[in-house]
Amino acid sequence: MNFKAFLRKLVSQAVLNLYHLVGAMLAATLYGLPGRSLRVFAITGTNGKTTTSLLLHAILRAARHKTGLTSTV
Repeated sequence: MNFKAFLRKLVSQAVLNLYHLVGAMLAATLYGLPGRSLRVFAITGTNGKTTTSLLLHAILRAARHKTGLTSTV
């Protein structure tokens, strides 16, 4: 039995949620709240998402912005 399964038998889901929330807050504070300066673009729809993502990525990089790109393709 792993530690997570062991904890679930001992404590309620609410306590585990609080544990994860506190851990996330501590990590964010320790690393200087990096999410405050993070900009996220979400591209949705049926067709053209990969093309649009790659185009936006290229435009932002050409403008010397730091970019990251993730896709399922």
